[in-house]
Amino acid sequence: MNNLLKTLIIFCLLSPLEILSSGNHDIRFNKLSSYEHPSPKAITKDKFGFLWIGTRDGLLKYDGYTYKKYVNDFGNSSSISSGNIRSLLLDSKGRLWVATANQLNQYNYTTDSFKNYNFGSDKQNFIYEVFEASDNSIWVASRDGIKRLNENEKFESFEYYQNSSGGSAKIGRARTFYQDIDDTLWIGTFESGVLRFDFSKETLFQLPSDKLSEMLIVGISEYSDNYLLVGSNNTGVHVISKRDGSENTKESFNIILSESQLRDVKVKEVMTDSAGIHWIGTEANGLLIIEENNIRQFKEDASDSKSLPENRVNDIYEDDQGNMWISNLTNIAIYNPSNKNITTYYSSND
Repeated sequence: MNNLLKTLIIFCLLSPLEILSSGNHDIRFNKLSSYEHPSPKAITKDKFGFLWIGTRDGLLKYDGYTYKKYVNDFGNSSSISSGNIRSLLLDSKGRLWVATANQLNQYNYTTDSFKNYNFGSDKQNFIYEVFEASDNSIWVASRDGIKRLNENEKFESFEYYQNSSGGSAKIGRARTFYQDIDDTLWIGTFESGVLRFDFSKETLFQLPSDKLSEMLIVGISEYSDNYLLVGSNNTGVHVISKRDGSENTKESFNIILSESQLRDVKVKEVMTDSAGIHWIGTEANGLLIIEENNIRQFKEDASDSKSLPENRVNDIYEDDQGNMWISNLTNIAIYNPSNKNITTYYSSND
């Protein structure tokens, strides 16, 4: 069978990451120069080397030469359900999942089409994130709570959690997932705080913290064995105890930003890379990077072509080669932590 090799050459003239050095020039970003599309919201790269970019106006597949755009074709059930792409996931089986504003979609590589997974009759439902747990189950965070796709490809709904007093309460809006090194599944919400899913009881439990319930939590990651790194869109960056939700932020960081500045940041994304470095994307304050308890901030600098292109960061993605892909308001920036060489990606269709 013929193979078509496509090469994407990206000049990553970037230096190694050294969080503790002085100045703002030790991390150098390159732009994906051919990108001329609407605001990129989500990024992933598949096993064939295709770069997938989710936008508010469709899903893009980039083969190194051209972009192919997928939008909803009304009346065609095998088209993508909506052009408003919220989240992308390449799972452990190599399947591409696309969360649009109202449905979950799975891409079919053979037919170049999509299978749509309906949540039911509620057309006003809104998806924020699609996630794969360690048992390979697919989870969705939505305006209407948490949903899990079962073996029969039907959604199971989790709309209530158990609070610290033992009572039951309805989840506000489920926003994000994170599974830690102990396989504990954590869910960040709007107005319901941080929830922990107990797989043995199939029950959600709330961390007992009134402060967390006031947060619009958009990202969670592992900070240490006993603490989580939490990003909020209304209260900034926090380090909280896995046991009781108590805060340990001030004691955790050697803060270069003032504590009030850290609270004023509107977080958009939180992730931890394969080297254990924490990346925090913000709405207007650029990129925060945490390594060995030290925080650095990277912002747009009009006089430096290798600075962060824009101060809004929508998504942060690490590919299988360790490259960091950062989607901004109108750009995609790439950072290669390991070398200054030309990076070549190959894609093939079998």
